[in-house]
Amino acid sequence: MNDQAPLTAALADHVATLAALGEAVAQAATLPARTLARLAGRPVEGPTERERGLQGHLAALHRELTAAREALAARPPLEAPTPPSGSDVFALKRQLFRSLEPTLLQLPVVRHAVSLGAPTTASDVLALLEPLERALSTLGYEPIGHVGTVVAFSPEVHQAVVGALAPGEAALIRTPGYRLDGALAVRARVVPA
Repeated sequence: MNDQAPLTAALADHVATLAALGEAVAQAATLPARTLARLAGRPVEGPTERERGLQGHLAALHRELTAAREALAARPPLEAPTPPSGSDVFALKRQLFRSLEPTLLQLPVVRHAVSLGAPTTASDVLALLEPLERALSTLGYEPIGHVGTVVAFSPEVHQAVVGALAPGEAALIRTPGYRLDGALAVRARVVPA
């Protein structure tokens, strides 16, 4: 992954902001003095002290803008991320299968047993899900909350599915969310507690 992308985007945003500020300051520095002079019926004279200060500020902004544009132009072009090769994709798929193998082997057995009328207990289902949870953990997924837990609502990691919740308000977790390698993958779904 290219670490330059966020920095380049931030620098481009800064350059755009500086350009907009420079234009606004230029308009503010020249318009009031001319308008006031015309209204007073006198010719426009040299800039006032305030206008000179604004012009100096504008010049500084222009220098900063020029330096930012030069810095952006001097950066090497961004490289597109290299997609995984066929062998990398196969290796990832194989790793995923191996981590899910216990569940994948037992799921059809349980389905068949249920279709034949065999009694299935909650313990049977939980035993089937344990390898799946371990596989998700191995792949870098971590749950956000646990079903039935009351938490303080946080819109960063929770999604209200019924009603509106304010940050910090008590919420009951209906389904857990997940982070993948520390980044939000899906928010936990909550309802007012």
